[in-house]
Amino acid sequence: MKTWDIRRSVALALTVTLAGSCVAMARQAAAPPAPPAPAGSQPAIQAVRPEDVPEAVRRQHEEQMRRRAEQQANPVAATPTPAAAAPAAPVERPIPAIISTDSTVKMVISRLTGMKYAEAVGDRAALSLGAGVVTVKGLDNAVYFEVARADDPARPFRSGIWHVFMRRGQPVIRQFDVRTGGNATSAFAGFWAAPQALPVFDLASLGVALEMPLTISGESVTAATANPFPSTAMGATEVTSTWTLNADGLTFDDRGFDAAGNQVFGSGPVTFKPLDAAKGPKVNIMPTGTIVVDLVPPAPGEGLVAGGEAAVHYSGWLASGVSFGTSREPNPRTGNVEPFRFTHGNVIPGFNDGVIGINRGAVRRIFVPAAQGYGARARGAIPANSDLYFLVETLWHQAPQPKVEATPAAPVAPVTPAVAPTGTPGGAAGSTQPQIKAVPSDQVPAHIREAHEKEMKRRAEEAAKKAAEGAKPTDTPAEKPADPK
Repeated sequence: MKTWDIRRSVALALTVTLAGSCVAMARQAAAPPAPPAPAGSQPAIQAVRPEDVPEAVRRQHEEQMRRRAEQQANPVAATPTPAAAAPAAPVERPIPAIISTDSTVKMVISRLTGMKYAEAVGDRAALSLGAGVVTVKGLDNAVYFEVARADDPARPFRSGIWHVFMRRGQPVIRQFDVRTGGNATSAFAGFWAAPQALPVFDLASLGVALEMPLTISGESVTAATANPFPSTAMGATEVTSTWTLNADGLTFDDRGFDAAGNQVFGSGPVTFKPLDAAKGPKVNIMPTGTIVVDLVPPAPGEGLVAGGEAAVHYSGWLASGVSFGTSREPNPRTGNVEPFRFTHGNVIPGFNDGVIGINRGAVRRIFVPAAQGYGARARGAIPANSDLYFLVETLWHQAPQPKVEATPAAPVAPVTPAVAPTGTPGGAAGSTQPQIKAVPSDQVPAHIREAHEKEMKRRAEEAAKKAAEGAKPTDTPAEKPADPK
């Protein structure tokens, strides 16, 4: 067999097979839709190779999987609830109030409460003092207080409860440490400004730190420890304290001494002046019962809106002061400290409400009542019916992004049968022949093209092998090539 005969045979095989593939594709496009599957039958699932998935669809899927994994690992993430379930009604939290009718007690408490500021002196940073009336089972007229650096109000270094009462006609102030088994100082930081968010403390969870009789002299109120009180603060074994409560501020002079009688802390009196409420924390009490306290205002500009995305560092506590989660500790899976990234609407309702409006640089406390958290469901370290206390520091946020939609492939036009005229070669009178419409090769799916190329290669190799063995290919009349010119 001549060389040009082999080449013509191979070329003819390629032409016929490609034409057959195009015919099959065209007929498939023109075919009527398949009838619906019978009831109870399972639809056939056609596997799609990863490399055939459009890039936009793959990116959207990967992002969705990443967010789902984050939400499953994070206690802030929402737990799906039945769509028909009605939201739990918020529990109204009354604002704690002074119970005593004694004018002296009321006057002392009015001077203790509110926000006050102490200027920086020498190596000592500027300080802030915040205090608000709180409810304690077993006590009346109790005040929760905290002291922090003025530039870091979310991390107070001292907190406790003051109790003002009358004893045989003598006004007395007693200071308690909160011993809940957790870290109350961190858990409740900033909530002195919204004391209805604070838990109802139990007297059994408080420990007496000091007690002083109050001396009233006109508009001035003074107090001093009669004897040193035991202490373990900053290496001290005992502490003495002297206070002055005037209308224009509070002055504290605490001094600590070690076992040898050496003073280990206390460099002199510290005076806190009243601060304009407009310069203090901003409180937002929502109809749902969620309470927001902004300790550090956000940067100028639009804050987070519904559906937007944000990255924050958060810490969360229960009403006992016990931490249930934080993003500031290394992730046990990666070993890295990773911020919590979320999309508004994909977290628990109270957190959704609480983060609206946050912007870069904001430091916010969010109280989430149980009805706006997990309700009667327990989740990890969070028992059922738990109120939650969050500290949120915003890193960045962005507006809602448009959904990524996969661009559909252009539909292949159906093949319209053409009526062949009478006497047309290849057709009888009145018969019709389908008009075959070629499909451009760049519209053929990659996996079909690859399969076609492999088949053509196989056939060409088989034809070449037969030719080498002297076997002459059998030509049908329709496939017989014309003589070369």
